[in-house]
Amino acid sequence: MKVNPKYPIAFFIFLLAVFIINYVVAFVPNDILTHVGHILKIKQGTHPYPANFLFYLIVNVLTFFTITKNSVLTVAILVLAAATMFKYIVTCSALNYFSKEYKLDLNPRKIPWISLVLFFCFSIPDWYGVGELGCYYLGRTVPIAWHNSTMILVFPFAILLFWKQLELFRAQKHSTRQLLLLTFLVILNIIIKPSFLFVYLPVTGLFLLGNIKKTGLKNAMLGIIPLAAGALFIAAQYILIYVFQLSATNQVTSGIQLTTPFYVLGLWIPKTYIPIAYLMSFILPLSTLFLYPKVIRFKPFNYSFWLMVAGILLSAFVAEIGHRMDHGNFFWQNVVCVYVLFVSNVLFLLKQRAEGSNSWKIYLLFSIFGIHVISGVGYIIYILSTNSYY
Repeated sequence: MKVNPKYPIAFFIFLLAVFIINYVVAFVPNDILTHVGHILKIKQGTHPYPANFLFYLIVNVLTFFTITKNSVLTVAILVLAAATMFKYIVTCSALNYFSKEYKLDLNPRKIPWISLVLFFCFSIPDWYGVGELGCYYLGRTVPIAWHNSTMILVFPFAILLFWKQLELFRAQKHSTRQLLLLTFLVILNIIIKPSFLFVYLPVTGLFLLGNIKKTGLKNAMLGIIPLAAGALFIAAQYILIYVFQLSATNQVTSGIQLTTPFYVLGLWIPKTYIPIAYLMSFILPLSTLFLYPKVIRFKPFNYSFWLMVAGILLSAFVAEIGHRMDHGNFFWQNVVCVYVLFVSNVLFLLKQRAEGSNSWKIYLLFSIFGIHVISGVGYIIYILSTNSYY
């Protein structure tokens, strides 16, 4: 009996993630050690849990509340590697669902390989960005981050939320089970890392209102229940973080403000280079929009596209004030948004192939996708050769 390639590939990704995250922790400036340090302070009773507490709680519980740094770090790496593997598994399951819903007729044994190449997808580097600025990652909109623990942990659950929300959009009637699952995923995302919810809530609300004619007012109102729960939890987090100043440092007052366009991004890369950074991040979806304008009517692409637009606008005009100004905490939503955009883009290309298209445009776009994938492998090599995630 043939073994489903999904499982050996998932195990490979787990081992790869253990290796990369362990290397990042040992040799690369990263947020993981900061978060582990916070967990140790929680154990010692000198720091409270942060508002997005779940990563800290999971590692604390799995180390049985011991105070040794090595044990906490080891468990943290294994938890993050498991989350990375789960991200791959969720992508496989989502592709399998979309294949059936959109009649792509994908061979189930090909889906794990498609998910694998999507795993490595990344912004395409250019000579000036890497050679002159020393930035392979910084300033780009990229679908993976190896240096931030809460981003790694939340990723599979953010993909699940995107997938299950699309399921709800397609449903003629919203079931209690669907609404409960969405509410659970919304809250889970928030208590790990709320970033994706900053764009998910408003964009999804607009989509629900736009679907009123199709689903009816009652279903639209039911669909808002998970959003209302999310808004309440985010409001509570806002009060904890910015009113009571519950943060990882508790040293300097912080807050939120509107900024001039791309102010924070301009702290990392020259403002004249920002258009190029965006172009190199989105060559595949921009090329697809140019060659196949009808892609915007493909629901997964349309939804992920507007999530991405909202994410870019948020990171362009909103920033924290105080000691976290240059931390870029209003950029993390873009990591999820660009990943689901690429997944949706590839789904559209596969749909075109399933419908019999053998146009040169399809081959060109798959070639561009291949360059994005090679760029992701290149990013891993870049980290290992430079000891920098920048």
